[in-house]
Amino acid sequence: MKVNFEKLKEGRNSLTFDIPSKDVAFDYKGYKLNGNWHINADFFKNSRGEISLIGDLEGKITLICDRCLKEFERKVFLKFEYFFVPFEEVEVKEEGDLNDGVVETFYRDNFVEMEDILSEQVILSLPDKVLCDESCRGILKEDGSPYIEEEGEEKPLDSRLLPLLEIKKRLKK
Repeated sequence: MKVNFEKLKEGRNSLTFDIPSKDVAFDYKGYKLNGNWHINADFFKNSRGEISLIGDLEGKITLICDRCLKEFERKVFLKFEYFFVPFEEVEVKEEGDLNDGVVETFYRDNFVEMEDILSEQVILSLPDKVLCDESCRGILKEDGSPYIEEEGEEKPLDSRLLPLLEIKKRLKK
């Protein structure tokens, strides 16, 4: 869904969007957007053509747990801010983050694709390590025990490393 900046009047312009997930080019780690995504957006346009966008979005996403590799669905609600500056007015400045997490970006074609903002914001909101549950034990062996040992458990030592263990013990003395 395109928002044409030329059609926005000066001052506040409140818009809402319902974007089907199938319309969003979302390709990140095999995750999938589900259903419709709802966006509330307030565009503030000034006389210089600069546009501030303050909004929120909500929807559902299917993620893959980094420990057990199972798919699970999570509800997402995010607030975001952008500041769009006409490209013609830019001297030698780069796109980047303003204070307080506001994304400053430049525009040429007088429009913004809301699907791109949705995709970018969802990706930026994801944690480094995605877990289906804080207590997820990961992939389990056939007997139900985890492949990854719990902290504090003594791991069996590979017999080829025994000579190195002896050297380590001697150095500690």
